[in-house]
Amino acid sequence: MKPQRGEPTLWESTQQKAFEEIKWALTNAPGLGLPDLTKSFFLYIHKSTGVAVGVLIQLLGSWHHPEAYLSKQLESVTQGWPPCLRALAAMALLMSGANELTMGQELTVQVPRSVVTLLEYKGQY
Repeated sequence: MKPQRGEPTLWESTQQKAFEEIKWALTNAPGLGLPDLTKSFFLYIHKSTGVAVGVLIQLLGSWHHPEAYLSKQLESVTQGWPPCLRALAAMALLMSGANELTMGQELTVQVPRSVVTLLEYKGQY
């Protein structure tokens, strides 16, 4: 129930508990970690408005822990390509940056479906 103008807001245990939970969540947000080179890496890629963006993660138990955020501008020639080829270019661009961080460890790449479709055709256009 919303208090009327000028009335004090009632702050009870329910509100205090909700406040404490929000405060905890904000102060314990996941930060970037140091990569563990004994574990596999996962790279999630997306392209948006001429920019390739991605996040490099590792599993920490069942939790996806971010290790790096990557973004690179697609070249102007690439930006004129069809969407499926732009997605492929975004993948290649970010994989080169991710490989520097993973030092050659196993890397699983998650990409938009258009890239998977393009790779399945294997040049049969």
